[in-house]
Amino acid sequence: MAWNGSNQSQNAGSGANPKVSRPTKPGGRRPLRWLVLLAVLAALAVVAYFALRGGRGEHKPPTRVKTTEVAPATNKTSSVSGKRAENTPLPEVADEQAPEPVVEEKKPGVFAPGMIRLPNGFELRFKLPAEGETRQLLAGGEIWEIDSKGEIQNITPPPVFEKPFEGMISSLYERDGMVLPFALKQYSEKEVRKMCKEPTLSYDDDTPEITAKRENVAMLKQAILEFLDGGGKFEEFVDDMLQHSHNAQRAQIEGVHGVRDLLEAGKDEEAVKYYRLFTQDMADKGYGELKLPPSYMAALEEIAAKENSTK
Repeated sequence: MAWNGSNQSQNAGSGANPKVSRPTKPGGRRPLRWLVLLAVLAALAVVAYFALRGGRGEHKPPTRVKTTEVAPATNKTSSVSGKRAENTPLPEVADEQAPEPVVEEKKPGVFAPGMIRLPNGFELRFKLPAEGETRQLLAGGEIWEIDSKGEIQNITPPPVFEKPFEGMISSLYERDGMVLPFALKQYSEKEVRKMCKEPTLSYDDDTPEITAKRENVAMLKQAILEFLDGGGKFEEFVDDMLQHSHNAQRAQIEGVHGVRDLLEAGKDEEAVKYYRLFTQDMADKGYGELKLPPSYMAALEEIAAKENSTK
């Protein structure tokens, strides 16, 4: 082999120590490496197994307990560990809510200087009468009588008319009550005719004022029937009554102011004559009597008394 000989002579002349690689036998170092790797993996698997098993032993999952529906306790008893407990009172729970404030009872009478409280709850300024005297007050549609100590008594008379229809037409005509026109207009013509044909009752203990009211109602009933027979409607009659009431109210105010102005001007005799003539004119028009304050009436009566004494 020529090429091998030439290589050897060249290496010998150069003085170098050549390295010779040994031939690798089949089944040498490579199978050993695989065995070592498998051994390491097996050791790691064993360590991981025992680590996981030890952790599970320290933290066992809770055992699920079978539960049953508990019925409401009766007679203040409870169930503990399947045994019935003795009857024991329930502990008192403190009421955390603030106590309700005590509401002062509002009694009728004088509750402050110049202030008076009526039994119906009205509170208003009111000057008490002198000792031994009483005063009357109209409030809330009722008449109250008050003495010097603040004692209150309801002296409202019973209604003059027991039938609502009669009371409403009387109040609208006499202007002595609050009546809304629609309350009367709600009646049908048939109902109105029936009520107007019913007799207007009177009683033995009626005062002259009440008797006059009953007579006016009887007159109004007859007038309503005649108006309906003439082809008119009851609603129109109510409107006419309402206008009549407005006219009477204006006349009332005019009469009071006329008497007041004459009295304040010192024209006493003229004031008396004015009152008499105006009252007659109101009666002729169906407006009723001129109603003056008590002080004006007292002044007119005193003037008339002096006139009669000089004659």
